[in-house]
Amino acid sequence: MKIVLIICSAIILSSCKSNGSSNLALQKDTTKTMISKEDSIDFELKQSLLLENFLVNSKSINNDFVIITHNCGIFISPNSIDIEKMKKEYGEEDFYTVADDNMYYDNEASKFLDSVQYKCIYPKARYLKFTVNNETICIDTKSRFKSGWLRILYSVNNKPIIFNSIDIEQVFHDYAKKNMK
Repeated sequence: MKIVLIICSAIILSSCKSNGSSNLALQKDTTKTMISKEDSIDFELKQSLLLENFLVNSKSINNDFVIITHNCGIFISPNSIDIEKMKKEYGEEDFYTVADDNMYYDNEASKFLDSVQYKCIYPKARYLKFTVNNETICIDTKSRFKSGWLRILYSVNNKPIIFNSIDIEQVFHDYAKKNMK
């Protein structure tokens, strides 16, 4: 009986030790996954703010475009198809939190742009055309790099830039300085 009890105790102790090490390995894998996801999110955010990721050849676009000819802030919200995809990707509750935040900061950004006499526009067209120094620049608002909402700042003297509405005041002042050069 003592031998059975000793064997059972040894099995239990060894399973706890191996479980502990597998828990540690699982914890390390989870940490790596979390870091990888954070890196991925950071990378995606950076990519969603690069104009180059939205540029297309003007000859390749269809008739679904708007020509932008004046200084303005451009705000593009997701359509119903985009919304459904985001709900599936983020979960409905998280989607509505993100949507609420985006609407709030877009509203604050549009108020700021109004205060500096920049018109705010909300086009529904897929493509936007800009002319800068006799060069036509075309942006695809449905680029794979778009992260739901897209905001563009444009001055007739400079290439448009993509911005995060949270940072509008700093972005605007930096962009305005660039236009003065």
